[in-house]
Amino acid sequence: MVPLVLALAVSAPPEPQFAVSGAGARATGTLGALSLVAGARVKTADGEKAVPSVVSVRQVGAALPPPPAGAHVITAAGDRVPGRVSGGDTKALRFTHASSGEDGPLALDAVAAVW
Repeated sequence: MVPLVLALAVSAPPEPQFAVSGAGARATGTLGALSLVAGARVKTADGEKAVPSVVSVRQVGAALPPPPAGAHVITAAGDRVPGRVSGGDTKALRFTHASSGEDGPLALDAVAAVW
């Protein structure tokens, strides 16, 4: 009985699993490397896979944070950014971030919805 208890006590916790997507590729596994230039390397059950031009990284099994309570923009990648839209044109929206107060353009092709 003692060897079993000892084996359980010294075993390392499992590495967190991540779902990574980008440029037509998706992979789920442990994150080997992540770079804005080179993309991501994910260690999967089928070996290491490369995911170029990473768009999304989410931890498998982790609850997403609650959506913002007030006005916000939902990006094409699914992120919810709190703030308000104060105008725009055919190419960009004028967006003011809720917490920083910074104002700037937000390309229309990066926006899925304004809430």
